Amino acid sequence: MIKLLALCLSSLLCVTLAAQKNQYKGSYISTNGDVVTGIVMNFSKWDQSPVKILFKKDSDQSEILLTPVNSRQVSIDGLEKYIAFTGTRATSPTMLKSFGNESDTTFRFDTASIFLKELFNSAGYKLALFKDSKRENFYVIQTDRQPEELLFRVNTDQNGLTQINSFRQQLLNMLADSIAVNKKLMEQIAATNYTEQDLTKLFQRLSPAITNNNKKEQSGEFIILGGASFNSFKITPQNTSYTFANTDYNTSVSPVIALGYMFYLNRRFSSIFLSPQIRYYYTKHSGTQINQLTSATHNNSFQSSFLNFSLFIGKNWIDNTKLKWYTSAGPGLNAQINYKHTEYIDGTLEDKTITDNESSRLRTSVIFQTGILMNNKYGGWISYKIPQNLGYYTLFKTPLSSIQAGLEFRF
Repeated sequence: MIKLLALCLSSLLCVTLAAQKNQYKGSYISTNGDVVTGIVMNFSKWDQSPVKILFKKDSDQSEILLTPVNSRQVSIDGLEKYIAFTGTRATSPTMLKSFGNESDTTFRFDTASIFLKELFNSAGYKLALFKDSKRENFYVIQTDRQPEELLFRVNTDQNGLTQINSFRQQLLNMLADSIAVNKKLMEQIAATNYTEQDLTKLFQRLSPAITNNNKKEQSGEFIILGGASFNSFKITPQNTSYTFANTDYNTSVSPVIALGYMFYLNRRFSSIFLSPQIRYYYTKHSGTQINQLTSATHNNSFQSSFLNFSLFIGKNWIDNTKLKWYTSAGPGLNAQINYKHTEYIDGTLEDKTITDNESSRLRTSVIFQTGILMNNKYGGWISYKIPQNLGYYTLFKTPLSSIQAGLEFRF
């Protein structure tokens, strides 16, 4: 009985894991233009173009079966996009084995309602794929125009097998403005085969202005952070001969700016990222201490600028087109610039050569950061840098910690 129960539980776990494996965050555009976020329930790197897509909404957790009738586009975050299509497609054979014993020398068409897989997306053109058990069909979608199928077939007659590459002349016509003075591109069109690889490569080379937006989304983006650094500082004894009690200094506020790049690890794990960043900020603190043995008054001032180089690793816990929430941790190096420690004892400037100051060296650092991003463009962030000695001294420690917050922009 126990073995049977264990077997049932194991089977249930396997089924559950298998079901979760095919669930990916995504969104769809409704027929009235609304963007709806949620989970694509049945995605599995479809070998053929999907007719229906099961989708669970974030808003109310309800499920909807998406079709070209009730949606315009479906996106699986970081993976693929599918464009709703209803229209004609060529069914003529594209290879010899598709023929029977009779000659075939005409284009044949039928109608279909299906989702086209987006292969390329530029400011003015999209290249999309229709694939089923019969053949592959490629479509070009220009802004504010209906999809145009690129036509290709093979003829077989008494003269043998002939390729009918109508799509090459179609491309020359629709891309005339881009290739008018580019003989190499015209030659490339003449040599392009009716395959996903060749056609995608062709569109990528059309112009420096045409880029593959899908690849950009999957690889990463630049980030700019700006805001304020709230720095807290104190002195604590680390030697019994130090005759001062723990002293907290004033909290300083300074501007902070950071530049970086966000790398997504791969297509399947686009929610996990690496982000090298460089940030600049400064700190200045002053305070008064009383020597417990001499009763002398010590007025100290500590100030420094910093360049921090960190490599963050993090995860997007909420990850859709309207809202992202991420957390990350960044080990790195802190370069201290223009460190200065000034001390007056009863109004007299103290010689600081005896303090064993080694402040010019690089120090390791760790920063924890979280943020919210809206519309994949702008948002807010906050970070905490663990305490780090502002200078190296024989008798006391000078831990400085920073909480930084501000606005974030990505492009």
